[in-house]
Amino acid sequence: SLMGGMGGMGGTGGGDPMAQLGSMGMGGGAGAGGMPPPPAQKVGEERNVTEDGGIKKKLLAAGEGYDHPEAGDEVSVHYTGRLTDGTKFDSSVDRGTPFTFTIGQGQVIKGWDQGVATMIKGEKALLTCTSEYAYGKAGSPPTIPADATLEFEVELLSWKSVSDINGDGSVIKKRLTEGSGWEKPKDMDEVTLRYTLCGADGAEVAASGDEGVEFALSEGHLVAGLASAAANMQVGEKARVTLRDDGARAVGDVQVPAGELTAEVELVGFKAVTKVTPDGGVLRKTLKEGEGYERPNDGATVKVSLKRAGEDGATEVEWRTDEEEALDGLERAVMGMKKGETCLITVSGEQYLLPAAHRPAELAEGEALVYEATLTDFTKEKETWELDTAGKLEMAESKKAAGNELFKAGKMERALKRYEKAAQFIEYDTQFGADEKAAASKIKVSIFGNRAAVALKLQQWANAITDCEKVLAIDALHVKAHFRRGTARAALGDHDAALADFKKVLELDPTNRDARAQYKRVRAKVAEQDRKDMRTFGGMFEKMAAED
Repeated sequence: SLMGGMGGMGGTGGGDPMAQLGSMGMGGGAGAGGMPPPPAQKVGEERNVTEDGGIKKKLLAAGEGYDHPEAGDEVSVHYTGRLTDGTKFDSSVDRGTPFTFTIGQGQVIKGWDQGVATMIKGEKALLTCTSEYAYGKAGSPPTIPADATLEFEVELLSWKSVSDINGDGSVIKKRLTEGSGWEKPKDMDEVTLRYTLCGADGAEVAASGDEGVEFALSEGHLVAGLASAAANMQVGEKARVTLRDDGARAVGDVQVPAGELTAEVELVGFKAVTKVTPDGGVLRKTLKEGEGYERPNDGATVKVSLKRAGEDGATEVEWRTDEEEALDGLERAVMGMKKGETCLITVSGEQYLLPAAHRPAELAEGEALVYEATLTDFTKEKETWELDTAGKLEMAESKKAAGNELFKAGKMERALKRYEKAAQFIEYDTQFGADEKAAASKIKVSIFGNRAAVALKLQQWANAITDCEKVLAIDALHVKAHFRRGTARAALGDHDAALADFKKVLELDPTNRDARAQYKRVRAKVAEQDRKDMRTFGGMFEKMAAED
């Protein structure tokens, strides 16, 4: 998700977002100097959100009520982001999952922090954000160019006041001291919470002590509301929490007094626990934060200080990613780390303990492998936007050749990744000269043709057809593309189209025995189906004629 990666990457538009909104009378209150707010915006009308016009909002559909979300509120939106030429680069609508962020915390670009704060529940609007309020001069390669003005169609689905955490009054949190940063612990994370819990009479029921208590949010601690509160706090934040009903429910075998409880809490810190793989076969717990935001990419060279749980001393190892030079599960975890980050990595799925050559010999089947790993350094493989045209052609050819070797070795999934990477280097050729465009077209034909061959091996018939058609768009007389498309069409039961492809192959290459055999095979299938249809429908027609 592009939007999910916007934290800390906001544009450079200056000023306090909420203050700017207030000065314009668009944040729900009176404007500067006691001026009344402007009249309600009409559908189809566009207004400036900021005085400099860096954020514009066009109302697409009116919402309900009058309230706007405020700084600190957690909002849920659907959005589609486009460049000004109409190119779509991200959409929560396509993913079918709303995007959630906290207003005024810098989790998203300034255009969103300020623009969404002017909306009401159910409203749809088009936010146009200049680069100063989006990704600035750097852009966000490869999808967002430098100095790009962006358009976001946004629907404000709902928002939740941070004070009423569960929305039912069971956990009411009042912030006493601001925390640092914007990140909050998630369900699998392990938090350290310092607290004092008191009963309705004000008497102390339990306390954590100065060091606090560490527990997994998913498991909870003492009473249910403590985990709920911690999940909505920043590191260093102090709050007073009122717990009722389910919020005051005891966790485990502990005894707590009935009725309303209050707690003074402080989130001392938390260790992020990430499911590296959807099935939880690879888990990564952050012990020490890294620096910056960059992470290794496919083809990067990584240097890792590695220590297996229960062993003394770390080993310095170096490998190139996506080359089967390390255990799959370990590599997946490391590729999500930042330079200097230390994590506890747990690999428990057998499919992630490959290649077998890198698996510890003494590891029993079904036993989890646990490492403490520090990513000491890495060098990323160059991305397409970092290369000149000659470099792009060279990388495309190199990745294609690597894909061919993997194809010969029967490693289809990895071959497909190489071909896809190769295509990315020459996908956009507007800056290529005539000779370079010709060279790129030749490489594309080879890449798309090879991808189609992989898709046939993996029985991904639709993908095979798509890639064959990309080849034929460049070279309409490409024999293998017609043959492979015919094979995929036949597998999907599109016999007439398959016959047309095989017939075209035979026109171009009359001696092609494979095409002739496939043509005869499909013709035989069509004839057999015709005979079945005749038996089925012929009897039906005879019966109908007899009844007439």
